[in-house]
Amino acid sequence: MMFANLLRSTLKNTQVVTTRILMKHLQVKRSSTLQKEDSTTKNAEGFKEKSEGPYVYDSNGTKYLDALAGLWCTALGGSEERLIAAATAQLNTLPFYHSFWNHASKPSMDLAKELLNTFTATKMGKVFFTSSGSEANDTQVFGLRTCRIYSDPSPSSNPKISKPDYHTLLHSDRVKLVWYYNNALGRPTKKKFIALQNSYHGVTLISASLSGISVMHEGFDLPTPFVLHTDCPNYWRFHLPGETEEEFSTRLVDNLEKLILKEGPETIVAFMTEPLMGVGGVIPPPKTYYEKLSWMSALRLEPRTLPSLCPIPVQKGERSTTSARHDEQKIQAILKKYDILLIADEVICAFGRLGTMFGCDKYGIKPDLVSIAKAFSSGYMPIGAILMSPKIAEVILSHSDKLGFFAHGFTFSGHPVSCAVALEVLKIYKERNIVEQVQSLSPRFQAGIRAFFDSPIIGDIRGTGLLIGTEFTDKKSPNCPFPPQWGVGEYFGAECKKHGMIVRCAGNIIVLSPPLIITPQEIDKIISIYEKALKATEERVKELKSEKK
Repeated sequence: MMFANLLRSTLKNTQVVTTRILMKHLQVKRSSTLQKEDSTTKNAEGFKEKSEGPYVYDSNGTKYLDALAGLWCTALGGSEERLIAAATAQLNTLPFYHSFWNHASKPSMDLAKELLNTFTATKMGKVFFTSSGSEANDTQVFGLRTCRIYSDPSPSSNPKISKPDYHTLLHSDRVKLVWYYNNALGRPTKKKFIALQNSYHGVTLISASLSGISVMHEGFDLPTPFVLHTDCPNYWRFHLPGETEEEFSTRLVDNLEKLILKEGPETIVAFMTEPLMGVGGVIPPPKTYYEKLSWMSALRLEPRTLPSLCPIPVQKGERSTTSARHDEQKIQAILKKYDILLIADEVICAFGRLGTMFGCDKYGIKPDLVSIAKAFSSGYMPIGAILMSPKIAEVILSHSDKLGFFAHGFTFSGHPVSCAVALEVLKIYKERNIVEQVQSLSPRFQAGIRAFFDSPIIGDIRGTGLLIGTEFTDKKSPNCPFPPQWGVGEYFGAECKKHGMIVRCAGNIIVLSPPLIITPQEIDKIISIYEKALKATEERVKELKSEKK
């Protein structure tokens, strides 16, 4: 009843409800003081009508360079003929079939196999398809209700379960999944999750709780009691005076361990992290952050408890500070000490965005579970997925054998058209060497934007690969934000749009995340428009400061 009343209240006198979470989160309001409306901006945008490569067109025929790739999604740009052909062929063959009761489609089976081969940061055993990243993260938390496992078509001794052969597909929600996993192991008190302040994991009940953005909680009775948050690893904003990045990382790891001990390790089921925080402001991990999470626990563990953390000889050519074996223990070590699972939210970072196929590859993370979406289909069809380790999958299979079934799933899990498109996307990424392409383009992109760091209204520029964020502040200090009513970020975004480019505006933070097919010439265009918008914004800030006096 409470939910129904809330829904009625939200929808009252509203024909269209749109999501403006981050704008509200950062207290952005349209400002009559700042927003100079003229014939070039008033009613100019219309709705989006078509896309072509890295460009989108509105209903008025205006062409924009989409420097956000939709919402970090359209890695291959618009009008990719191979994806249109893949969808059309599947629509003409099997437009839909569900995934319950041992049913499956060939595209979902083929995609699961390809995805497991593509993720190489650590071995994964099973895949669960969803329709979005939010669904994937919700699934991670709740633990398996009706799941469908696909493998060899020959039935097992239990007709409700097919034993895995060469690969498997597992449908489940992530939160539900890890609860189910620990219940199967006889650890029913392990129910709490830890995520990062300012992180973003989606907008459904559990994923919004995991997100560390307060506006996503206010008015929704969130976060749920079983979700905890620890320090945001934004060194620029949160380091203490004189504190180095390494010291900052050590402090954050100590605080995480204190939180675990305060709540009781026996109550903590998992820690969720984005390899690089995206929506929360494009925040790469500070130096040694993941390494510290490894070594802080390594110093406290007996060798017999975790022998792989014992010192090992460094061979010629290897890194002396973090060897390959140490890499395997990075963020997991402190979690392993307390038997806490590591969940990597790769919804934004995956599929080449950072210059590696996955964010886990870049930062040496070895997760137990992974969420993906967005560029998984290049945004052409709604699809997300969860990857789980063989360890977790085996426990789930065994417990499900005992119960006789999984009781979790979605109507559109493993949708054959979505899977056919995503499978073609993965093929294109590999055939066109998309990771190498990002690596070759990113120095030009990163250097071009960072060249404006000396601007008096820029506090920080951060990012990697084809992802970068600019945070506007006064006096280059995180403690001197511009007044929200000035709408500095929004003004910058409007100037970009006036010059034919779309960026993400989140308060005083601007995000650029262009399609991965972008050319060097188009990168130069992004930089040129950025410069024009920056100069106009600098002038507007000068005006507002003089008016304030």
